[in-house]
Amino acid sequence: MNKIKLTLLTLLFTSFTAFGNDYFGKCVAVASGDTLYIKDDELLIKVVLYGINAPKNGNIADKAKEFIRDTVFGKEISVDAVKKGNAKEVRGVVIFTRSGIKNLNEEVLLNGWAKVADDCKADFCDDFRDYQKAAKLSKVGIWAADKKNKSKTQSGVGSRGGISIKREISIKPPAQK
Repeated sequence: MNKIKLTLLTLLFTSFTAFGNDYFGKCVAVASGDTLYIKDDELLIKVVLYGINAPKNGNIADKAKEFIRDTVFGKEISVDAVKKGNAKEVRGVVIFTRSGIKNLNEEVLLNGWAKVADDCKADFCDDFRDYQKAAKLSKVGIWAADKKNKSKTQSGVGSRGGISIKREISIKPPAQK
């Protein structure tokens, strides 16, 4: 069964990268929690993750950048362009493989390292808002600072659309009468 799933994912990814993406290359640099650079043939392209805004300064910004670096630096990725600036810059959705096909924009949101941009208007932006809500409820990433009213926590792992979601589940004691 697992071999069948792996074969189907491989075929899907192969057809996806061959026919659906605007750019395919190796991630050679990470500028921030929402910006990276890929080498596509001989062209260096700045890729801004469409639909999300990561913090630009401070410790949280460094952690968001580190998340991107740990996830895709040095790996082959593909980019579906949503908005093209010029020949060397694109806003898009980054796809990579790690235990299946993953969407970097969604992973950044699910792990709480960015917020959905106000100008996110694509069909999938409602999903992005759902991922942001999940991260906020789980109090991860940028949402972790707001943990004041928790009495006990336990770790939990969930899944949405094949994407692993790490979260903390808040457990509050019943009200005393």
